[in-house]
Amino acid sequence: EAAERQGLAAMVARWEALGLCGIALVTAAAYWPTLDAGFVWDDRAAILGNFDVLGQTSWSEMMKHDFWGQDIGAKDSHKSFRPVTTTTFRIEHWLEGGGDSPNARMMHATNLLLHIVATLTVHEAARAMGTTSASALAAALLFGVHPVHVDAVASLVGRAEVLAGIFFALSVACYAR
Repeated sequence: EAAERQGLAAMVARWEALGLCGIALVTAAAYWPTLDAGFVWDDRAAILGNFDVLGQTSWSEMMKHDFWGQDIGAKDSHKSFRPVTTTTFRIEHWLEGGGDSPNARMMHATNLLLHIVATLTVHEAARAMGTTSASALAAALLFGVHPVHVDAVASLVGRAEVLAGIFFALSVACYAR
C-alpha cells in the first residue's frame, strides 16, 4: 500500500509539473503582445529620464533617490522608494550594453518573465497552504491570465507590483510551511 501511495504521488507530481508548464505557456501567450508596447506614460520618466537607470549615478547615490531618480529628501520628491525595481532596470540597461536608450522589448520580456514567476509562486503558496494540486493549478491559472494584471505587466513601471506579488506569495508560502 505504501508503494501504491508513492506511485500515485509521483504521478500527481508529474501531472502538476505539466500543468505548471501549460499555465506558464498560456500566461506567456496572454501577455505576448506587450513585448511590442515600447515605453509608455510613466515609463518615459521612470526609465528613459532616470539617471539611476541609465547608470549615470553611483549605486550609493541611487539609494538616495526616489523611484523617479529625484533626491528623496527634496521637497518635490515623489517619496516612492523602490530600489529593487530601479536596480532591475539598471542591470537590464547595463546587460544590453548601456547606450542612450534602454531596450523596451527586453524590459517587457523581463516583465512577462517576472509575471510568470509570480504566477508559479502563487501556485507554490497555494500548495503550501494545503490546497489540492487541482485547486493550486486553478488559482495559478486564474492569477496568470486575470485582466487585473495587465497594467502591471504591460507598463514597465508596473514591475514594482509584479515584484511585490512575487515577494508576497513567497512570504505566504514560507509562513505556511
